[in-house]
Amino acid sequence: MQYLLDTGEEPAGRLRAELADLGDSVVVVGSGDGVWNVHVHTNDVGAAVEAGVQAGRPYRITVIRFADQIAADRAAADRATADRAAADRATADRPARDGTAVLVIAPDSDLAGLFRAEGVLVVRGNPSTGELLAAIDGSGAARVVVLPNHRDRTAVAVRRPRRQERSASSRGGAHPPRRCRGWPRWRYTTRPGGSTTM
Repeated sequence: MQYLLDTGEEPAGRLRAELADLGDSVVVVGSGDGVWNVHVHTNDVGAAVEAGVQAGRPYRITVIRFADQIAADRAAADRATADRAAADRATADRPARDGTAVLVIAPDSDLAGLFRAEGVLVVRGNPSTGELLAAIDGSGAARVVVLPNHRDRTAVAVRRPRRQERSASSRGGAHPPRRCRGWPRWRYTTRPGGSTTM
């Protein structure tokens, strides 16, 4: 428990001795202007407050029961353990990613049909970064090669690796763009546990 106490130096000295008989970790420290900070670990809170009343005027009285504090700490530790176990189960339940996929951004349905006929994943039109990443994550592949099919769409494909390079939690790396039959491309690597890297 602790409280502030308005009193003089002599009563504060007597209070320190009385509190030492009631408990341990006794601290009675003055600020120099007649205000004292009183702290003690005791099972007899009433006696500690009464000693303060005899010494001066106690206020801002705070009582923390160790049993409550220990129970709260245990509950927090149990929640953290349960959260870690749930995260581990979620990772274990996720199917393993395998192989390499090709993802093309196709501007029209004719090209989209041509790519699909060859087993290529297709995102139509001018996708946002989120749509592109959803297609990558939904591929189930360990590696995804992205063919933006136009230099204006390269920014969408490049934005994610730059963001992940700054992230301490990323588990992979960006592979620099290369020319592939005139198209810039990025290779995305999806690590076990669900993180997507480029």
